[in-house]
Amino acid sequence: MQTYTKPYVNFHEFYLTKLMSDYGIAPPVIAYTFIYGGRCVMKTKLCTGTLESISDKLDGQEIEKAKEIIDGKIQKMHDLGYAHGDLHASNIVYEKTDSGYDYYIIDFDRAFDIIRERESVDVIEWMTTRFGDEFTKDDIEKFIQYDFENYKSYLPIRKNEISK
Repeated sequence: MQTYTKPYVNFHEFYLTKLMSDYGIAPPVIAYTFIYGGRCVMKTKLCTGTLESISDKLDGQEIEKAKEIIDGKIQKMHDLGYAHGDLHASNIVYEKTDSGYDYYIIDFDRAFDIIRERESVDVIEWMTTRFGDEFTKDDIEKFIQYDFENYKSYLPIRKNEISK
């Protein structure tokens, strides 16, 4: 198995990558070691490539299967209480399997906790308070929606290949 080594990972990204790996959302974390300054070196399974690099090679059935797999992993991540914060086709990797492709989400350095106060505070309001100096409420609503839908724009929709 080939591996990818990512040096100088902060604890936030390490923790979330490890958590998501444990749930099959991120590629398996093979090894890690903590180094100075609260950082670590993390080794994960190396996947074949990114969704961006393969999207134009997928047929209609493969696109539907990719959407199903990726949607399931995004939903699982949200069920765990986290939003990715920077989800796009380059942060979705694939691996060729005997039955087609499997997909993983990577790069959790911008991920954030959406469950912390979910029951007592509206997520949009909470994020507006947290990021209000940098973003408007409308920006934040779009940002959350981005996790659910942005990656789909990289999957080619060919006329008459995909049922609505």
